[in-house]
Amino acid sequence: MTIGIIGAGAMGSLYSSYFYRGGLKTVIYENDPAIVEAMQKGITLLTTPPEVLPIPVSGDIGILSECAAVFLFIKSHATEKAVQDISGSLAEDAIVVSLQNGIGNYEKIREFFPAERIVYGTTSMGATKKDAGSVVPGGAGTVIIGGHNMAAVRTVYGVLVHCAINVVITDDPASALWKKAIVNAAINPLGALLGVPNGSLVENDESLKLQEIIVDEAVQAATAAGISVDKQEMLDLVRDICIKTGTNICSMLQDIRAGRKTEIDSINGEIIKAGRDRGIALPCNETLYLLVRAMEKERRG
Repeated sequence: MTIGIIGAGAMGSLYSSYFYRGGLKTVIYENDPAIVEAMQKGITLLTTPPEVLPIPVSGDIGILSECAAVFLFIKSHATEKAVQDISGSLAEDAIVVSLQNGIGNYEKIREFFPAERIVYGTTSMGATKKDAGSVVPGGAGTVIIGGHNMAAVRTVYGVLVHCAINVVITDDPASALWKKAIVNAAINPLGALLGVPNGSLVENDESLKLQEIIVDEAVQAATAAGISVDKQEMLDLVRDICIKTGTNICSMLQDIRAGRKTEIDSINGEIIKAGRDRGIALPCNETLYLLVRAMEKERRG
């Protein structure tokens, strides 16, 4: 079985290392020529000791043509173009897997692939790119997956289990995505705006209060959208993650520092939209959203 990865960022590199070390033929499609060049000798996994994994990386979509499953590890704002680009290059029965951040990726994929070929969900595993060719694995985490075709879901489940990744199947992946989005909404914008690692957010009374307001607003929007979620459970989860990933620099802060577009639209932006469509105002989320967008534009010029 050949597994394809779309996107050679931190998560794409991390998962490709799991697949490769699990004995699966693994290939990566990356459209940034500089990253492709930097990874020609392989991906350097910064463990102790470091390990270089000779995983093929190419800017040619044809590298995905023999894949039984392809995993999307790209920013949510790049999803539509990516799936459009690959739609004519995959095998007719290839499974498309999204473990991306944010809300709305499934709908974008669905425009180009039938629901029976899509498996989607969340991951709490983490990683950081040290440079273009090396990745630092984060702590252990869990993958939650689901989809309309249980045979496809079980195929992906088998791949992940085979590669020593902790995974569970859910019959409600949409709820899993919402819960992950609420967690990200209460961590990433604050980390990006304050310029601090996750752990610092729970050491500051003001940021703790902001997290409480963010979660309260987001839960209101989720409930109105038909997603069953408990405010206290979500707040406890947010703070537990901040503690467990205390030294981690969230992806939104990494993007701001690197002058890249963030995923604020698919996280707080989608939560705000869900509330607005149902007559619910989310002023704290909207303020953070606008601040991150303003900072993003300043840094990107």
